[in-house]
Amino acid sequence: MTENKELTPVDKAAAAVGSQTELARRLGLSRQSINRWKSRGHGTIPRKYVSAVSEMTGIPRTELMPDNFSPE
Repeated sequence: MTENKELTPVDKAAAAVGSQTELARRLGLSRQSINRWKSRGHGTIPRKYVSAVSEMTGIPRTELMPDNFSPE
């Protein structure tokens, strides 16, 4: 069995709801917007969407935007 590379926050969120398309639909965005998130630094979720994505997926904000929400 080969080890998968670590999933980005965008990958985790998309997997939690089924796909990038579904994530975009639930946020009222285009799939291309989600793809741009994935392309930029470490596949992070923009700050203004972190709370909504966390609530819809159950993924902690610290995983979605680790540089800004460090666990205490």
